[in-house]
Amino acid sequence: MLPERTMLAHAPDNDILRGLGCATLCAAYAEEQVDHILELLHRIEPFDDKTRNAPIEQRLARASAIVQRLASDELFELERTLGAGAALFGRRDEIVHGRLYPGLERSDALQAAKPKVTQRPAAAQELYALANEFAVYRDALIRPQVMRLPRAVTEYLGRAAPPHFLEAP
Repeated sequence: MLPERTMLAHAPDNDILRGLGCATLCAAYAEEQVDHILELLHRIEPFDDKTRNAPIEQRLARASAIVQRLASDELFELERTLGAGAALFGRRDEIVHGRLYPGLERSDALQAAKPKVTQRPAAAQELYALANEFAVYRDALIRPQVMRLPRAVTEYLGRAAPPHFLEAP
Protein backbone atom coordinates (compact mmCIF):
# COMPACT_ATOMS: atom_id res chain seq x y z
CA MET A 1 0.00 0.00 0.00
CA LEU A 2 1.30 3.43 -0.92
CA PRO A 3 1.63 6.04 1.82
CA GLU A 4 -1.13 8.63 1.87
CA ARG A 5 -0.06 11.86 0.19
CA THR A 6 -0.76 15.04 2.03
CA MET A 7 -0.12 18.69 1.34
CA LEU A 8 2.18 18.84 4.35
CA ALA A 9 5.38 16.91 4.66
CA HIS A 10 6.76 18.78 7.64
CA ALA A 11 8.79 17.12 10.32
CA PRO A 12 8.55 18.54 13.83
CA ASP A 13 11.44 20.83 14.65
CA ASN A 14 10.58 21.58 18.31
CA ASP A 15 9.53 25.14 17.37
CA ILE A 16 6.14 25.44 19.07
CA LEU A 17 5.22 28.66 17.26
CA ARG A 18 6.04 27.25 13.84
CA GLY A 19 3.96 24.18 14.76
CA LEU A 20 1.08 26.47 15.74
CA GLY A 21 1.36 28.25 12.40
CA CYS A 22 1.33 24.97 10.47
CA ALA A 23 -1.68 23.68 12.42
CA THR A 24 -3.58 26.94 11.91
CA LEU A 25 -2.81 27.11 8.19
CA CYS A 26 -3.73 23.47 7.55
CA ALA A 27 -6.98 23.93 9.50
CA ALA A 28 -7.83 26.97 7.35
CA TYR A 29 -7.27 24.93 4.18
CA ALA A 30 -9.54 22.18 5.51
CA GLU A 31 -12.21 24.73 6.46
CA GLU A 32 -12.05 26.08 2.90
CA GLN A 33 -12.90 22.60 1.59
CA VAL A 34 -15.99 22.44 3.82
CA ASP A 35 -17.11 25.69 2.16
CA HIS A 36 -16.41 24.21 -1.29
CA ILE A 37 -18.63 21.24 -0.42
CA LEU A 38 -21.41 23.59 0.67
CA GLU A 39 -21.00 25.47 -2.62
CA LEU A 40 -21.40 22.19 -4.53
CA LEU A 41 -24.55 21.51 -2.52
CA HIS A 42 -26.09 24.94 -3.21
CA ARG A 43 -28.62 23.45 -5.64
CA ILE A 44 -30.08 21.50 -2.71
CA GLU A 45 -29.86 24.26 -0.08
CA PRO A 46 -28.48 27.77 -0.65
CA PHE A 47 -25.04 28.62 0.64
CA ASP A 48 -25.78 32.18 1.69
CA ASP A 49 -23.77 34.70 3.69
CA LYS A 50 -25.42 33.63 6.94
CA THR A 51 -24.24 30.05 6.44
CA ARG A 52 -20.85 31.14 5.12
CA ASN A 53 -20.25 33.18 8.30
CA ALA A 54 -21.52 30.50 10.70
CA PRO A 55 -19.04 28.68 12.95
CA ILE A 56 -17.33 25.70 11.33
CA GLU A 57 -19.23 23.25 13.53
CA GLN A 58 -22.53 24.53 12.12
CA ARG A 59 -21.24 24.42 8.53
CA LEU A 60 -20.04 20.84 9.07
CA ALA A 61 -23.43 19.84 10.49
CA ARG A 62 -25.25 21.48 7.58
CA ALA A 63 -23.02 19.82 4.98
CA SER A 64 -23.42 16.46 6.71
CA ALA A 65 -27.22 16.78 6.83
CA ILE A 66 -27.42 17.64 3.13
CA VAL A 67 -25.04 14.82 2.16
CA GLN A 68 -27.19 12.38 4.16
CA ARG A 69 -30.28 13.67 2.33
CA LEU A 70 -28.65 12.77 -0.97
CA ALA A 71 -28.86 9.11 0.12
CA SER A 72 -25.89 8.07 -2.02
CA ASP A 73 -23.87 4.98 -1.16
CA GLU A 74 -20.90 6.65 -2.84
CA LEU A 75 -20.81 9.34 -0.14
CA PHE A 76 -20.44 7.10 2.91
CA GLU A 77 -16.82 8.17 3.45
CA LEU A 78 -17.70 11.85 3.03
CA GLU A 79 -20.46 11.52 5.65
CA ARG A 80 -17.97 9.94 8.03
CA THR A 81 -15.33 12.57 7.28
CA LEU A 82 -17.74 15.47 7.86
CA GLY A 83 -18.85 13.85 11.12
CA ALA A 84 -15.28 13.67 12.38
CA GLY A 85 -14.62 17.33 11.65
CA ALA A 86 -16.16 18.87 14.77
CA ALA A 87 -13.75 17.06 17.09
CA LEU A 88 -10.76 17.97 14.91
CA PHE A 89 -11.72 21.64 14.74
CA GLY A 90 -12.39 21.56 18.48
CA ARG A 91 -8.77 20.58 19.02
CA ARG A 92 -7.70 23.43 16.77
CA ASP A 93 -9.85 25.86 18.76
CA GLU A 94 -8.33 24.71 22.04
CA ILE A 95 -4.88 25.61 20.77
CA VAL A 96 -5.72 28.73 18.77
CA HIS A 97 -7.94 30.28 21.45
CA GLY A 98 -5.71 29.16 24.30
CA ARG A 99 -2.41 30.72 25.23
CA LEU A 100 0.89 29.01 24.57
CA TYR A 101 3.70 29.76 26.97
CA PRO A 102 7.10 28.71 25.71
CA GLY A 103 9.12 27.34 28.57
CA LEU A 104 12.71 28.36 29.08
CA GLU A 105 13.59 25.93 31.85
CA ARG A 106 10.53 23.72 31.73
CA SER A 107 8.25 22.33 29.06
CA ASP A 108 5.97 24.53 27.00
CA ALA A 109 2.45 24.96 28.34
CA LEU A 110 -1.03 25.59 26.97
CA GLN A 111 -3.43 27.59 29.11
CA ALA A 112 -7.02 27.22 27.93
CA ALA A 113 -9.03 30.38 27.33
CA LYS A 114 -11.96 28.82 29.19
CA PRO A 115 -12.10 29.35 32.95
CA LYS A 116 -11.53 26.42 35.29
CA VAL A 117 -9.52 24.48 32.68
CA THR A 118 -6.07 23.67 33.97
CA GLN A 119 -2.86 24.44 32.20
CA ARG A 120 -1.33 21.46 30.44
CA PRO A 121 1.97 20.69 28.76
CA ALA A 122 2.18 21.46 25.06
CA ALA A 123 4.74 20.32 22.52
CA ALA A 124 5.62 21.27 18.98
CA GLN A 125 5.20 17.61 17.98
CA GLU A 126 1.53 17.77 19.04
CA LEU A 127 0.96 20.83 16.86
CA TYR A 128 2.71 19.33 13.85
CA ALA A 129 0.69 16.13 14.32
CA LEU A 130 -2.50 18.22 14.34
CA ALA A 131 -1.34 20.00 11.17
CA ASN A 132 -0.78 16.64 9.50
CA GLU A 133 -4.21 15.41 10.63
CA PHE A 134 -5.76 18.49 9.04
CA ALA A 135 -3.81 17.88 5.83
CA VAL A 136 -5.16 14.32 5.64
CA TYR A 137 -8.65 15.58 6.56
CA ARG A 138 -8.48 18.19 3.78
CA ASP A 139 -7.50 15.53 1.25
CA ALA A 140 -10.45 13.37 2.36
CA LEU A 141 -12.78 16.33 1.76
CA ILE A 142 -11.34 17.03 -1.70
CA ARG A 143 -11.60 13.52 -3.17
CA PRO A 144 -15.42 13.23 -3.36
CA GLN A 145 -15.78 16.73 -4.82
CA VAL A 146 -14.34 15.65 -8.16
CA MET A 147 -17.01 13.18 -9.30
CA ARG A 148 -18.97 11.49 -6.51
CA LEU A 149 -20.57 14.56 -4.93
CA PRO A 150 -21.61 16.27 -8.21
CA ARG A 151 -23.01 12.95 -9.47
CA ALA A 152 -24.98 12.42 -6.24
CA VAL A 153 -26.42 15.96 -6.45
CA THR A 154 -27.50 15.39 -10.06
CA GLU A 155 -29.09 12.05 -9.19
CA TYR A 156 -30.87 13.57 -6.18
CA LEU A 157 -32.27 16.42 -8.27
CA GLY A 158 -33.39 13.90 -10.89
CA ARG A 159 -35.29 11.93 -8.23
CA ALA A 160 -36.75 15.08 -6.68
CA ALA A 161 -37.94 16.62 -9.96
CA PRO A 162 -41.59 16.12 -10.86
CA PRO A 163 -42.15 13.79 -13.81
CA HIS A 164 -42.46 15.44 -17.18
CA PHE A 165 -45.39 14.22 -19.20
CA LEU A 166 -45.46 14.45 -22.94
CA GLU A 167 -48.34 16.47 -24.16
CA ALA A 168 -50.46 15.00 -26.92
CA PRO A 169 -50.21 16.89 -30.22
